Amino acid sequence: MSAPGASAGPAATSTLGRSRPALARALQALPTLLRVGLSEVVAYRAEFLVWILTTNMPLVMLALWHAAIRQLAIQWGYIAVLGFAAVRVWRAGVRRFAAFGG
Repeated sequence: MSAPGASAGPAATSTLGRSRPALARALQALPTLLRVGLSEVVAYRAEFLVWILTTNMPLVMLALWHAAIRQLAIQWGYIAVLGFAAVRVWRAGVRRFAAFGG
């Protein structure tokens, strides 16, 4: 037997941490769960934004190049502008269908 007032040893202290109810442990983990959930939502939204930008970028570039060529249409003629736009649209279509394998 141990003397009165003596420590019970490491075995008694290790079981004290496990005596908390499950609800208290769940409430303690709640901030971490909310932080992880929020970071997943932000990552999903960022991924969606990148997808939208990469999908629409060929159209934006077509509009920019068309505006640049339109300024030079006086020197080249309007037929060159239409030909340039047709080539760009054709390339975008070929890339789109080639990406899907059909």
